[in-house]
Amino acid sequence: MKAFLQYFIVSLLLVVALCAYCQYVYDGDNFYHLGHASLYWENGPFYRNFPWVTYSVISQHNSDIWWGFHVLLAPLTALKDKVLILAAGPAYLMLLNLIISRTAVVRLGFNHWYGLAMLPASLGFLTRMDTVRPQVLSAALLVLIFAAFVTDSTGLAILGSALLGLVHPTLAYMMVMVGIFTFFQRGLYKKQWNPWLELSCLAVALAVGCIRPGLVDGLQLLKVQLLDLAQVRKAGEVKNFGVELDKGNIPYFVRAFLSPIIVFAIGLVTWLRFRDKEKDTAVLWACLGVVGLALMLSFAITRRGVDQFAPFTILATILIFHQCKGIRKFAAAVVGIHAAYVLSMMCLQSATRTHNKNATDFRAATEWLQAHTKPGELVGQSVWSDFGPLFYWDKQNRFFGGMDPIFQYRYDPAMYWRMTLTCAGRDMGKTSPYDPMKVPDKEEPISVVYPRDMKTKWMFCSTGWGDAVQDELKKDPKAKIRYEDANVRIYEFLP
Repeated sequence: MKAFLQYFIVSLLLVVALCAYCQYVYDGDNFYHLGHASLYWENGPFYRNFPWVTYSVISQHNSDIWWGFHVLLAPLTALKDKVLILAAGPAYLMLLNLIISRTAVVRLGFNHWYGLAMLPASLGFLTRMDTVRPQVLSAALLVLIFAAFVTDSTGLAILGSALLGLVHPTLAYMMVMVGIFTFFQRGLYKKQWNPWLELSCLAVALAVGCIRPGLVDGLQLLKVQLLDLAQVRKAGEVKNFGVELDKGNIPYFVRAFLSPIIVFAIGLVTWLRFRDKEKDTAVLWACLGVVGLALMLSFAITRRGVDQFAPFTILATILIFHQCKGIRKFAAAVVGIHAAYVLSMMCLQSATRTHNKNATDFRAATEWLQAHTKPGELVGQSVWSDFGPLFYWDKQNRFFGGMDPIFQYRYDPAMYWRMTLTCAGRDMGKTSPYDPMKVPDKEEPISVVYPRDMKTKWMFCSTGWGDAVQDELKKDPKAKIRYEDANVRIYEFLP
């Protein structure tokens, strides 16, 4: 217990310092996930209505793809201070990540301090780990499931699988990748050709993932998010949806994952010189198999496969060092220096950001909106990604859409282009509010399109975005600024 408390205190200090310095509370997903979680705290975990995205298929299917994740976050929203909630969200998830990682490395027989090295596996990986996203937990859970598989810890494997199915069921396919190599590890080295542990845990993850309100509607949304997105991208209808699903490439790999490769190379050179031939290498080869397949998937299908590459590479490096004689201090120094490097680069990246945003940028504007609009009134936003903070601060009004743009596109492509090309599209040089492939003789002003087609007289627009839009609205006599501060302008369109 004393060792755990020491690890817990150090982990807590680490995540609090990182969140306080880097101030990553602004991330749009943070606002949305914590805002949705608050609905469950206020209305119960089986609340399904979500009318805040008007022009989106999400408004047609009352379900929540990330239901389990939001239920896990719900107690955080009991805090009275909404800014504190935004700060506590990433810290809470990172702390859980470090505790899960500790459990995994201890199960593998390593010093528990190596659990700290899983979070800063690489700069690219850490930039995803400091947000309120299910990947923060699922990345650590996959490492835990791997450790449980290779050590025949059935109870731990089932628990890890159930948690994965709860917080991130769409990542259950990664269990197949892990299970393939742990199955061969037991078969080749222990002569136990029995896949039931891996298959049972996969079934548990899928079963828990299905225990949610509105399962059928949730599957419809999942189809839109994955299959429909792939279809429209292949057809060339849109090219800027789901860019995170693009295949990996060398520049992306170098930027995001070069540092763990360097650490792994150091470990490999050390292993060639100091290897203890009497130690079993089965677990090492299984881990390397996961790394290799994740890397292959990233270049062949989607670079999201590499998200699991970094922590498993650090784990493989630790396994390599474990195969060597008399290098314990050297191994700890190498892993520690790498972790310190990644954390330092994260802080430097935060310090050199050119466009700083604060969690409260939209708070005053949304308070004005709630005071000057009727409950349920539709407010247009100039860019879909502003939905997260709008929804977080203002649940009285309704908005155009949010989350992945494919949800708005599948609802009505013409409506999506009206919303997009009358705003962001002007900055991109596109002129038609209806179809990017057609150029009309005269583009209609926003003050006409929004009231007539979008059924709103309001437009919420960030002041630091959209120069072409801002210039047009300033010159339009029908567009009147009703609210303005350093971050936001709210326009009203007159008849």
